[in-house]
Amino acid sequence: MARRGTSPDGTKAERRKAQRFPVTVPIEVSWRGSDGIAIKEQAIARQVNANGGQLEMSSYPDVGNRITLTNFLSAETAEARVLATPHSREGVSHGIVVELIISSESFWGVNLQVKKASVELQKLEDSLRSEGIDLRVFE
Repeated sequence: MARRGTSPDGTKAERRKAQRFPVTVPIEVSWRGSDGIAIKEQAIARQVNANGGQLEMSSYPDVGNRITLTNFLSAETAEARVLATPHSREGVSHGIVVELIISSESFWGVNLQVKKASVELQKLEDSLRSEGIDLRVFE
């Protein structure tokens, strides 16, 4: 089983390039099996960012496989690579983790820029409150 990197203090090292956001997006995943036969499987994207995401599905390609993702809502397609499956990494269950070959802010059908800005604003608000700053001064 593949092991995740750890920090010097022994905690798991975060290797994600960007924060993931929760979504529910129906996806079709297609790939070629080891015998060369085309396979299609329905999936639901659950956590995504511009670089990839986590897809829930019942059967899945092997780690390292190149796959084609089709977003059922937009009919947009994207190529991706499988980074993890339940058999390859602890903490991955009922699906796969994928990395988009070409990053996309729009593939998943949600505006990730707005979500990122919202998260950053929430962090700023929390930080200001923890310093005892009255947020009404900004109104």
